Amino acid sequence: MRERYPMDSSKIASVHIPKTGGTTLRDFYSRTYGVDNVLRYSVETDKFHRLSDDGILSRRTIPAYYHVRNILIATRAGRYMYNKIRSHDNYKADTNGYSELPFDFKVVHGHFRPSRINDHLDEVRLVTVVREPLERALSGYFFLKKVENAAAQNGTLPDWYTRGMKLDDFLFLPEMTNYQSKFLEGLDNRFDTIGTTDELECFCRRIEPESEISLRVLNTTKRPEYYLSERNRREFLDRNKEDYDLYNYAKSMTV
Repeated sequence: MRERYPMDSSKIASVHIPKTGGTTLRDFYSRTYGVDNVLRYSVETDKFHRLSDDGILSRRTIPAYYHVRNILIATRAGRYMYNKIRSHDNYKADTNGYSELPFDFKVVHGHFRPSRINDHLDEVRLVTVVREPLERALSGYFFLKKVENAAAQNGTLPDWYTRGMKLDDFLFLPEMTNYQSKFLEGLDNRFDTIGTTDELECFCRRIEPESEISLRVLNTTKRPEYYLSERNRREFLDRNKEDYDLYNYAKSMTV
């Protein structure tokens, strides 16, 4: 049983582990609290940005964004256009961003680890969402497969991933082992709320019990048919015991 660290701040720091429904959460936060009160963390600029200042490609709470993105990255010309717009957005974001958390916000959300806001951990309510570990890894793999060409061109493809990588090789990368636990840096006991993607609606109600805003599922990755042997499934489970313990703990806390 994890001993929970007491939190009482009205400000929320929402740590978005990749492929755990974070874009849907960003949409929920922006519609609940307003875009002026929600910050997103950008890995590319290492800064915090108000959603109200976001450029075209950063407005990922617009459902049509994903349809247009998928069309663009499917061709060389489209990828060129996509990356040009992305470069413009990043320049604008870098100009308007905050190197440290400002005073006036309600939620900060993004792919930051707790250590990124280490000086503010006692001032915020830490929350996050985890996912069944194999499902999260599969989602991450097929997402990278879809965007690998565009990501290679704009320099955002992870160093540990190579284009054309096989699923079995991806699942057993050291970087993928207990990925979610590592992302939280062993500080899961400091989190006020840990939800699961299976019960995202429940998580949102725990964050904001009075909210009547329904969730819009965004940024889903269509998964093609794949084969994973039973032996490799078992090995994945054995290698990711910390992540499964974290996931099962989060499930046990779901009301």
